[in-house]
Amino acid sequence: MHARQGDGEICGGGGIETGGTATIKVELSDTPSEMTWPRIENDEYIMTTACEKPAEDAFRIALSEMILWLEASYEMSRGEAYMFLSQCLEARVTQFVNPSYTYIAKVAKKYLI
Repeated sequence: MHARQGDGEICGGGGIETGGTATIKVELSDTPSEMTWPRIENDEYIMTTACEKPAEDAFRIALSEMILWLEASYEMSRGEAYMFLSQCLEARVTQFVNPSYTYIAKVAKKYLI
């Protein structure tokens, strides 16, 4: 478990390791059939993630998955989803240390009506 880690986990010793116990609640839900990567939701955000190499591909996949989610669950057209995400998307690289790179794409629920 990491007590703290900067964006990107840029080296093998990048996170501050600690012991601990985490309680995670998981619910399986229906997803659009086109979505193939995990989607995550909490009280504040909807999120998609992808792991790929090069990093640009991980970002593109996470972004594409978010667009599919917005189309299916928030009744946006593809063009509307792109315009919306160009204003509201939060995208972060979460690790560069493994052979594939991981991106997370997030949208704050306060922007989704």
